Amino acid sequence: MVHLMKGHYFNGPKSVGAVFAHKFTEITKNKANRPEVTIPMVTLTSTSVYAALFWKAQGSPPKFNFTGNQFSEVYVFHVQFLEDLKKNAPQKFHKLMADVFAAIEYV
Repeated sequence: MVHLMKGHYFNGPKSVGAVFAHKFTEITKNKANRPEVTIPMVTLTSTSVYAALFWKAQGSPPKFNFTGNQFSEVYVFHVQFLEDLKKNAPQKFHKLMADVFAAIEYV
């Protein structure tokens, strides 16, 4: 997942990670004082991995569309899971998100 996130969000000067770098600095105001990836970044990447595995499980059909409607339940599940983790175990949540950000930097 880290490689996917690096390629999609932090790949070059026009990437989301570069254009909105100041937002990641704002996020460092957490207790760990470390930048973190955002919930939407993690959930969209997780959903795309799920979709790829689903595609493979279907026998890798030549026509396969990744649509929001088709995988919205998976996306919402991941959002809710991370929101619950943030609410119920904030230290673990912030460590996880900061560790993912750090791993992306070193890829």
